[in-house]
Amino acid sequence: LDESSVGFITTRGSPTGNLDNSVAGLDFLYRNTRLPAGRALETDVWYQQSDTEGIVGDDAAYGMSVRLPSSQGFRSTLQYRAYEENFQPALGFINRQGISDTYLNLGYMLRKSSGYLESWLFNFDYQRIENIRGGLQTEAYFFRPFTFANRTGDTIMLAISDFTEVLDAPFQIYPGIVV
Repeated sequence: LDESSVGFITTRGSPTGNLDNSVAGLDFLYRNTRLPAGRALETDVWYQQSDTEGIVGDDAAYGMSVRLPSSQGFRSTLQYRAYEENFQPALGFINRQGISDTYLNLGYMLRKSSGYLESWLFNFDYQRIENIRGGLQTEAYFFRPFTFANRTGDTIMLAISDFTEVLDAPFQIYPGIVV
């Protein structure tokens, strides 16, 4: 546990309203950079709880991730986060409430010590964000079968991506234009 850490956060107050608000949270990061072949492993878990005047229940946020970081060879990340519907960090911010967010990254980096070509990267990213009560909000994947970089900093890549957004209700973005 020499490379690991424990952290905590507490906040109190609300700059945008008169309601009393506080948040408390705890996180743990495990890191080990002494695995065979110079490999590393990182994993973390965290939990936060908000307390807002007049709101009871469904006010937590939590997550975990496992990472195999690497500047050469195989690398990956698996992450899960959830933000309940009433989680209110008044002295902070979140983009979305009432969601779960799953993320996966798989990659392979090949570095060359000599020659014109410096590196080749194969990479795949996938993210799915769902309503906690069910139903898709966002789904995206990004696939790069190759990214070549040379020693002068030039890069060429092929990227294939797909994004899906599910809207809960129509909304107007400009007079007469409804999405």
